[in-house]
Amino acid sequence: MFQLQLADPDVTNGTVAVSWCLDQEVLKELADLKISDPQVVICVAPVDNYHLNKEYRKVIPLKDLMTYIEFRAGGKNKIWGFISHKNGRKARNHYLEKNDGEFHTNVLNYDGDKYASVLLDNEDDEGELEQFKWLSTPITVTVPKAVFAKEPPKWEKTWVNHLFRDKVVDQCEFRRRRLFAYGVQPWIVLSNIFLRLFLTVFAAGSFAKGFTFQYLLHPLMYSLRDTMDLFDKGSLLIRHLPEDDKDIEKFPKPGYFVRSFYLVPLMPVIWAPLLILLLSKHYAPAFIVSVSLAIVAAIIMITSFLANHARMLKEPFTKAWGWMNAPSEDLWYLNQDEVEIITCNQNKKPLTYNSLPANRKTARLRFQVLKSKVCKPFSL
Repeated sequence: MFQLQLADPDVTNGTVAVSWCLDQEVLKELADLKISDPQVVICVAPVDNYHLNKEYRKVIPLKDLMTYIEFRAGGKNKIWGFISHKNGRKARNHYLEKNDGEFHTNVLNYDGDKYASVLLDNEDDEGELEQFKWLSTPITVTVPKAVFAKEPPKWEKTWVNHLFRDKVVDQCEFRRRRLFAYGVQPWIVLSNIFLRLFLTVFAAGSFAKGFTFQYLLHPLMYSLRDTMDLFDKGSLLIRHLPEDDKDIEKFPKPGYFVRSFYLVPLMPVIWAPLLILLLSKHYAPAFIVSVSLAIVAAIIMITSFLANHARMLKEPFTKAWGWMNAPSEDLWYLNQDEVEIITCNQNKKPLTYNSLPANRKTARLRFQVLKSKVCKPFSL
């Protein structure tokens, strides 16, 4: 069983503190699955006139024990939550990713009154909600419309949100955007265009498979992060080998680097700068650049050779490679002290910030406490 809890249902400021607990059965399953950094996914949605774009979501490490959530609509709202099997960044990318202003994944069904069927795949669909041990029973909270902040003038919202896709969510975020818009936004726009131009030229010079001019020609449609998609498909001059589709348990052999990257010197981003230096008679810089590239390639090849053929170094290299690529297996929730804090108990009250252990009062949580006092959310 996993359970969300409210120590104080007061939503005067438009925010509320949420804590959670779980039972021994869920802890055992987490350990059996070797999930070292389980995440809690929280979804707040209005009961009436539900729509996917009215959801408020948050992904927090289970280890944090509590967080603060904001409401986006007046009237009855439900707080849904569950434990994700995905670790850290994967969970955030999966559940918080948006497409045209709407979340890319579904947490609730079409009507918003039940969990989405995809979350019930490993459960008994005929059972009661309480039997879905990874999912919390939703908490219903009534939110007065008066708790929401007054909307800023339309003309100011247009300028302040000019470079942002998502609607501003609260007063704190609007203040940050306002400082940005009036202080550095013009310079950021120029720098943004320059970086897009650089990345586009670099993608062309490296024969990137995803090369396109769309990110440069439509700067208001695509973010700078979207521009990095130019390189997602790799390069025409870097071969995709069968080994790339498998988990490499030891440092790759020299042959792997040769077969993958032997065409890299043909990239314009490699030979064009050297050619320009030579034609302009800057022979010394051209020589330094050439030698530097050769040294880097030699270091990679020597390291690969030693890691695979030198008896004394093979084992350390193999262990180091495995350590860099292996996920953490520190199952912190199996420590007795952690078990006592995180497990549900009839005699234990829901956690509050004041009752939280000192080592859990992170800077992020302290900021949320302050934010809940001085920033009201905007209504959708």
